[in-house]
Amino acid sequence: MKFKVPKNTLDKAIKSVSKAVPSKGVQPILNNILLENKNGKLTLNATDLDFTIEATIPSQNEEEGSITISARKLEEVVSKLDEDEIYIQVDPESFKTNLICKKSHFDLVGVSADDFPKIDKPDVSSFVTIEKNTFSKIVNLVAFAASKYDTNNILGGVLFVIRRDAETNKQIFEMAATDGNRLSSYEYVLNGDNQVSNIEAVVPLKIVMDVQRILDSSVDDNIQISFLNKQVIFFTQDRFIVSRLVEGVYPKYKQLIPQNHDKMAQLDRKELLSCLERIAVMANEITNLVKLSFKDNKLTIESSNQDFGKADEEMMAEYMGETLDIFFNVKYLIEPLKNIDSQMIQVSMAGPVTAIVIKPISDESFIHLVMPIKHSS
Repeated sequence: MKFKVPKNTLDKAIKSVSKAVPSKGVQPILNNILLENKNGKLTLNATDLDFTIEATIPSQNEEEGSITISARKLEEVVSKLDEDEIYIQVDPESFKTNLICKKSHFDLVGVSADDFPKIDKPDVSSFVTIEKNTFSKIVNLVAFAASKYDTNNILGGVLFVIRRDAETNKQIFEMAATDGNRLSSYEYVLNGDNQVSNIEAVVPLKIVMDVQRILDSSVDDNIQISFLNKQVIFFTQDRFIVSRLVEGVYPKYKQLIPQNHDKMAQLDRKELLSCLERIAVMANEITNLVKLSFKDNKLTIESSNQDFGKADEEMMAEYMGETLDIFFNVKYLIEPLKNIDSQMIQVSMAGPVTAIVIKPISDESFIHLVMPIKHSS
């Protein structure tokens, strides 16, 4: 096998597929990346048998062939090479793989491609299409609310829903995540003639985050998503990602959203975020507890720590309702505010022990719910 590829293009492809390389491979060959050069294209593959990533890049083909190389070592070598063409040549008998870039020369130990697990691409004739930037925006608004502590639990995944709206007949793509203390949900109207409907599937959180980063380096502006045989497939012109789904029944999260809020506040998002970040400095490091007091078109935020002291700050708020004191884990307020892209937000409340709902004024598609902490002030 002999071919040339640009260093930057190869580097991005290696970094993409390396996310599927297991930290502790059951089979040693899974620590390798499969390289296949054919018809002027270099295809890179990596898998942990549950998660598979394929990247395709153009190559100047001299001789077709395939080889597997240590993912860690290949990534280290290529990332440190100069910005130029990389010439790669593989000895078909010894599998020694020679990399040349300018004056740099590396001989890497290769392993026969025959030892790599055979990867059968699933059928992707039925899929939905969504803009890459839109997908990334939704992930930022939703994924942080998934559980980080038990990744095998249903709450350690992100719910994907594709459905047809009964009233408008429009196709809706919805993403939701909850860890039991908070919930994020975003609904997006799909454009074009998408062929998938009536889907509810839970994708592992790590996969969602990896897909977001991998597709950022794709040449395509759109991504396609398909569901088949307990798997989810994400693909573009030059990336193909397959993952198992999380098995189980996702909570009926819409039932958790309160419908009887009688207290409303409109707040400047950036001002509230800055205020919370300052007051959080003095919050208890275990509970991260802060107190929010709404009264007379003002919001007062307080925190205290018996070892270091206390802090409070006041800001203006367009508030409708009776005086209300309510306590929260401040981190659960800061995270959604960092990702919302709106100058003003609306906070809906019913009482000191009822979940609040945070919405951006400029985007009704997003909703974030946070459970308060019971506390006797």
